[in-house]
Amino acid sequence: ATLLTRLHQAEGDRSKAVLEVEELGKKYVETLELLTLERNKRVPPSAETLYSRDDHLRALQALQDTQAKLSRFQLTVGKLEGEIVDREKQLEQSTANVEALQTDRVRMQKEKLVLSAQLEEAQASLASAIRDRAALESGLS
Repeated sequence: ATLLTRLHQAEGDRSKAVLEVEELGKKYVETLELLTLERNKRVPPSAETLYSRDDHLRALQALQDTQAKLSRFQLTVGKLEGEIVDREKQLEQSTANVEALQTDRVRMQKEKLVLSAQLEEAQASLASAIRDRAALESGLS
């Protein structure tokens, strides 16, 4: 349950990171378009353009940070998926072991019944032999 929770959380974080990347990408494109328009006018850069460049640099940095987060989330998801596969294999092996133990238990119960019957037969035979011997000894005396 913990693994699945972590997996779902990582997937949610990944989705958020993807949305952030898309939003930053849009801002990046808008900034590039604004810079292109300003460049085409060939006028000295306005304060808006200068701020726009700073925004562009901040957007690029934020985009890189978000991409790094996304990579970490993807790595985490990959590790969690590997752990899930390992746990599923362990579960399959445990299930096989339980089935083998149950088969052994049934076999041993059958063997116990056979041995109990043989023991009863041997005890009856012993009791009969003891009676026969006692009868012989009393007949000899």
